[in-house]
Amino acid sequence: LGTGRVPAGTQLKITGCVSGGSDSTAVDSIPDSSVSHPTEWDEIATLDNYAIIPLDTDTDQLPDMNADIRARCLIAIDTTSLKYQPLQIMDISIKNKAFSPNGDSINDETCVTYYLTKDAVADVDICDLDGSLIKTIRKGSELTAGYQSVIWDGNDQKGIIQPPGLYVIMIRVQASGVSVVKKIGVYLIN
Repeated sequence: LGTGRVPAGTQLKITGCVSGGSDSTAVDSIPDSSVSHPTEWDEIATLDNYAIIPLDTDTDQLPDMNADIRARCLIAIDTTSLKYQPLQIMDISIKNKAFSPNGDSINDETCVTYYLTKDAVADVDICDLDGSLIKTIRKGSELTAGYQSVIWDGNDQKGIIQPPGLYVIMIRVQASGVSVVKKIGVYLIN
């Protein structure tokens, strides 16, 4: 929904409303766990997994800034509950971006964690900078939406530890004819 447009047929779940203005009687009803409540109209709440949509009651394609203070409102929409959710790989984190698989039990492997927005079939490969395949971690794995992890111990397909250098963990997911690829660089050191 990055363009601000909601695909046709999408079902939205309204989860809160922030009334604008500096009037101390304005009511803010975004869930308390999400943000601290804005006190001025110009302050917009930033919510994870929420879209902010200004109201346009007079259909002039502009937010209703001149309306009565209690009529000015932003609606927070929980985008995690949308019927339509595009396939995405999000929230990527790396444990041990630089790792040393030398058997000393200290940073011997790297772990990449990511979030899938939909159930998907995944392939995960390790490649060198030339694009040559070093190891396949997953091939055609059916994954459910949610957090996933990939661990690499520095070995190739034959179990041989690779030389120091920069390697690429390539995550490819596919669902409903849509493919998404993310590449993450990791450093194998001595």
